[in-house]
Amino acid sequence: TLNAPVGMLEDLKKYSMSKSQVEALLDGAKLYRLKAKLDEVRTSYGYMLSYMRQGAEDENRRHLYRQLKTMLRMLAEQIRLWQQDQTENTFYHTMRKVIAGRSPYRIDEAINRLAEFADELAVCQLMPRANQIEILKKHEQTARDLFLNTWCNSGWTVAEQAVMGQALTDEAITIADRCLMVSAITLSLMQYLDPLKLSLLADTCRHADTRISQRALVGVALVAINHPDTIGQHADALISLSTIFDSGMARKLNTIYLQLLRAQGTEGVDKKMREEIIPEMMKNVGNLGKFAPKLDEEEEEQNPEWKNDAHAQFEDKLRQMSELQQAGADVYISTFAALKTYPFFHELSNWLLPFDPLHSSVVDMFGIDGKADNRLLQMLLYGGAFCDSDKYSLCFTMNMMPKEGRDALLAQLTDQGMDAFEDEGRMMGMKQYAERPEVIGNGYIQDLYRFFKLHPRCKEFKNPFTQTIALHRLPVFDELLNVPEYVKQVADLLFGQERYEEVFELYIGLEKEECDAINADFYRRFGYCAQKLKQYSKAIECYERADLMQPNHLWTLRRLATCCRLKERYEEAAHYYRQIEEFEPENTQVLLQIAGCLANSKQYEEALSSLKKAYFLDASNLKIVRALAWCYFLQGNYKQASKYTLQVLDAQPDAADYLNAGHLAWMMNDVRQAVDYYRQAASVCTNREEFIQLFNKDAETLLQRGVTEEDMALMKELTISN
Repeated sequence: TLNAPVGMLEDLKKYSMSKSQVEALLDGAKLYRLKAKLDEVRTSYGYMLSYMRQGAEDENRRHLYRQLKTMLRMLAEQIRLWQQDQTENTFYHTMRKVIAGRSPYRIDEAINRLAEFADELAVCQLMPRANQIEILKKHEQTARDLFLNTWCNSGWTVAEQAVMGQALTDEAITIADRCLMVSAITLSLMQYLDPLKLSLLADTCRHADTRISQRALVGVALVAINHPDTIGQHADALISLSTIFDSGMARKLNTIYLQLLRAQGTEGVDKKMREEIIPEMMKNVGNLGKFAPKLDEEEEEQNPEWKNDAHAQFEDKLRQMSELQQAGADVYISTFAALKTYPFFHELSNWLLPFDPLHSSVVDMFGIDGKADNRLLQMLLYGGAFCDSDKYSLCFTMNMMPKEGRDALLAQLTDQGMDAFEDEGRMMGMKQYAERPEVIGNGYIQDLYRFFKLHPRCKEFKNPFTQTIALHRLPVFDELLNVPEYVKQVADLLFGQERYEEVFELYIGLEKEECDAINADFYRRFGYCAQKLKQYSKAIECYERADLMQPNHLWTLRRLATCCRLKERYEEAAHYYRQIEEFEPENTQVLLQIAGCLANSKQYEEALSSLKKAYFLDASNLKIVRALAWCYFLQGNYKQASKYTLQVLDAQPDAADYLNAGHLAWMMNDVRQAVDYYRQAASVCTNREEFIQLFNKDAETLLQRGVTEEDMALMKELTISN
């Protein structure tokens, strides 16, 4: 181990290095900052031991011990990073080596240059275009360098933290630059947990500008997702998230939590869009065209059947798409996935850059004053439909189109057409919507999703969206997220994603809380999760509670009946089916279920009563006829069973029908006819094994009617022998 303070290194045995080896490595590699940290730990630990030896009381000793242990663990992690730099060729480690080979980077100098950009921009508007672009690119290069240096830096000094903290509140620096700083800090922390960066990121969650605070809050959540086992060791760095400082922090973090969970379901939404919604809409667009009136037929009314068919289906799919989008689902991932190959996306930082009409790659579309194409700019800034990454993709695509094609595409991409952006009232409403915290946060999460999913080297990064996202389980967020209201929201979202195991766990906790969320619908959902997990006893318990809270709910009664039947509690199942029958007296399926449950309880007469009613309602239903034949067979009334069996055989018999006919003939002592029916059953089966399996399922029934095992073996031999 690092063989520095003994007794503190139990967790570091994987770093099999002696004290002399560590010091030699740090000296040889000129890692003076890390060596200074090791000396600091050693000195502090020595003082602590000295005070303890003298019998001095120190109420902070336990805290200091843990702090030093954390510092030592972090030191070991930094040594690990350095060793990986020497052997790995990932983009991250390559950039760390490149930066390490340059002269020391000064954060304060870079920030000063960013702050000077506003003055340079005012002057450059009077310059020729070439000079304007040069100034913009120089500023962008400074922002990129700061991004990369922050990302690759594994440990700030206190001075560096202070400089970056001041920069994030400096209004002379553009919002885009400051947002990019937050993203750089986030990505750096996802690689390595630097407490100074984490503390600043947490402080920034209370930033006055929503665009910055939302990025910081998303960042804290992602860091926790990537470091669930160690984030708790840095609880002090997250003190700014306490509701003491911001009463709404719990709600804000929970909203981000829900959005991250929703983002995890993007592939499912994308599949639904590609395979269901878009194809159906495209199909019906064609249908709608056939039904549209000609110019000379406008007074003639369309066929109502056509309208109800094509229009209704089109509107339904459009509504589904709109609902998904309003719920925050990422409905455009496939649309824009192919548009991430532009040179702009060759720069890693550009994937997380807020949309800026002054960026050198799009400034020609809007002009240095941002007014060249006002409608397009307004749609991009305030439309609220696209994340920043997709806005850039859209600009690059449109820049290659003629104006007519651009206008047509814009009209398709907006719900109300481009006229909406010329109406001042509607424009103000869209602007207010786009500035809502949840919209900003969701857009940033979509940017991150694209980065981790579509970046050419995305496999080199630990993707938080493929990790377990369970922030409510982390003790560090216990105060903020373990609130019944928020847990219920998380559970409902996961329920919609069919993640029933996770929902079941959350519902168990909520049930113990006895909170306001406990109602009939809660127990219906709880029961449904249990049923999906095949925990039928728990499902029945939940459905029964739901039935007590809201009696005569048909869906609940059906689930109760089904679960009782699956647990072979047939009399209870029949009871619930009887209740359903009161509401649907002519539902033959319900009557069949009642009969099945009664027959399994050996109440054949009652079962036949339900079947006769069903037969009266629908005599042509083969399911009912089969059930009557089988129920009479079980009752021992072979004459009546024969009547309905022949009716089935005259219709569309399958292997089971021939098998049942064989059983009946055998019970009526007509062995020759039984063998004939059995052979017909075997001929319908795909192979001998399938027939034998089918026959064996009824073995218990035959045994109960006096057939011996030996006779059954012989009958199977007679059937399948040539």
